[in-house]
Amino acid sequence: MKLHQFKTQAITLPDNMTAKIYNEQVQPDMSLLSRQLKMIVYVNQEGCQDCRLRSLLPLYMFMLENEYREYFSVIFILNTVEMEDAEETLKDMRFNRTVFFDLDGSFERLNPHLPANDQLHIFLLNKENKVVMVGNPAINEKLKKLYLSELKKNK
Repeated sequence: MKLHQFKTQAITLPDNMTAKIYNEQVQPDMSLLSRQLKMIVYVNQEGCQDCRLRSLLPLYMFMLENEYREYFSVIFILNTVEMEDAEETLKDMRFNRTVFFDLDGSFERLNPHLPANDQLHIFLLNKENKVVMVGNPAINEKLKKLYLSELKKNK
């Protein structure tokens, strides 16, 4: 599927995901799913799960440093059958944000238009859940400016 086609269709978020946070003082933040702007970070089962989870750190920093963070949410969706391993990695990373586990692959089934290239599994959704930006703003300065511009415009 071409990127243009991906950006024309809404993304459906599964209602059966398991939300977890690795901070005993805090409950998972379910309001993330209902915010007007949402950045989706989808990690599927392919490749080294530990490596892919550790690669989320720059996105985590982007989120923490972003002045518009109260106007949008970052939704981390992990499709894994190795939930215990993923939990250990996230605890080791001290990842203090809500993570949604997609244990049965619902996200991909509900969104067959999702590109196969996992570099395109990070994207910003508008209030209609349509893709407005695609790519990782934490590793590309030009893309970061575009994301920040979009967030500022919609705050």
